[in-house]
Amino acid sequence: MSNDDNNKKSDNRGYIHKLMDKLDFHKVEDEEINIKEILKKEKNKKENDEKLGKLKDKNNPLSGRRILIDKDKENKNKTDSIKIDEEIIAKDNYVKDNEEIGFENRKLKYILISVTIICLATIAFLVFINFNGIGIDQIENEFISAVENHNINKLEKITYIEGDTKKYYKESLNNFIDLYEKDESFAKYVKESVSSDIKNIKENEDYLGENLIGVVKSNSNKLFSSDYKIKITPINIKDESLIKKEVEIGKEKYYKIKDLTLIPGIYNIKAEFEFLKLEDEIKVNYENNENSFNLIVDFKNSKVSNDNIKIEKGDFDLTINDVDEDDVVFINGKNTNMTVKEFNEFGNKNLTNKDSIAVVNKSKFGYALSNSVSLENVEDYVELEMNYENYFYLDHFVNLIKKTLKENEMAFENSDINLFSTIGGEALDTAIGWIKSNIGYNQYYVRNYMSYLIDITSFEVNISTFNQTAYIGGFLSYKEGRFSKDEEVDKDKLEDNIDKKVGFHFKFNDETETWYVDLWGSTYRNIETNNTILLKLD
Repeated sequence: MSNDDNNKKSDNRGYIHKLMDKLDFHKVEDEEINIKEILKKEKNKKENDEKLGKLKDKNNPLSGRRILIDKDKENKNKTDSIKIDEEIIAKDNYVKDNEEIGFENRKLKYILISVTIICLATIAFLVFINFNGIGIDQIENEFISAVENHNINKLEKITYIEGDTKKYYKESLNNFIDLYEKDESFAKYVKESVSSDIKNIKENEDYLGENLIGVVKSNSNKLFSSDYKIKITPINIKDESLIKKEVEIGKEKYYKIKDLTLIPGIYNIKAEFEFLKLEDEIKVNYENNENSFNLIVDFKNSKVSNDNIKIEKGDFDLTINDVDEDDVVFINGKNTNMTVKEFNEFGNKNLTNKDSIAVVNKSKFGYALSNSVSLENVEDYVELEMNYENYFYLDHFVNLIKKTLKENEMAFENSDINLFSTIGGEALDTAIGWIKSNIGYNQYYVRNYMSYLIDITSFEVNISTFNQTAYIGGFLSYKEGRFSKDEEVDKDKLEDNIDKKVGFHFKFNDETETWYVDLWGSTYRNIETNNTILLKLD
């Protein structure tokens, strides 16, 4: 393309832009149809003029001048037509450009709106996660308020269960609240532990507390502040009981005790032995500031939970002999809720020879069960024998032995007679004498009790009106040593290994209504090993 063409094209563009500045497009749009009609008339006139010119040219010598005039007029009309066409084209291009620009502007507007919404949502989310969390100054009040108002939903959000996160931890928050409300010492411990952690965190933001219940920084990421939660350390439940038990967590959900971990709380316990079913509650709490708990239930005040059966009139005439008249009668393992006296006075009953009968005695000593007798060959009466040497009693005495040996270790090691709580009578007098002797010689005994092999056949319980005693014998294994007060001793490195026959004698205290160890030590009674229970002590 030549430079003249480029210059001409440039001049046309300039002319169009100037024309666009002066042009009233609304007017052009309204008169567009009229312009086209004018051009059509001009064209028709031009054709008529050409015909007329040719005719005059033959007869008129001035026709040449006329032709020139007509050509000038034609050129002028052509120029005007071109300008009008250019105006129309410019208008169309302008409208088209505006439409394209409008589309781009709308597109840009939508993009800006979307970006703005996203930015606002992001800012709102950041503000929410930073201000919806709980700071170090608010966590204690928020936690105590949630506990005291039974706000389980709030507790779920602000508590952190250390270690395993099994579902039933959240379900047991109600159990936690029960313990907090009913045990003042536990409530005091919770408040003091939380306050202590808050104080230390304020002094050192990276502080990691060792309290079993305390304050920890949440895992959530905060841009402006830190979020804190209450840490609750689960308790490892130890159950070396002879009675198999289950614990209730949540609504009517029972779990076997073995390998169970619980947060502190008051829990319902179910137990079953032979035909007797019992329910009780127990406080699960930290022992010696450690996350372990030895589950011991003496069942002395437990509630009978067997199904009930109603005795009605019938054809079977039966009375019960040789047991206390206040004992409760059970038919086929179901509770009649009738005493022996009431049962005998009822008359003929709706029983058959396919049924079985037994009685349960509940006293200040605990539960005792009779033998269960089938009615198949029974006519008028049945003789039952009460058995106190059952696993409910044995379980209680075994736990008493464990606690006695543990306290014995601590009392002699610290020369402190106040650490004894399970012994009395001769056993307490002997222990006091030994400790005083050690203090006088500036020495102390160290013992590490490891196991006690219980001879079940040696177990006996004697209940009478004026005297209640019991006995258990077995083999006790332990290590011991004698040291001066200036020496430090590692109990795991004691060299003297001792295995000997040891018996425990128990008596019942009528004033406190509790059993205690009256005497224990070496025994000359016969100890069998055919029917034993190994009690681990370390």
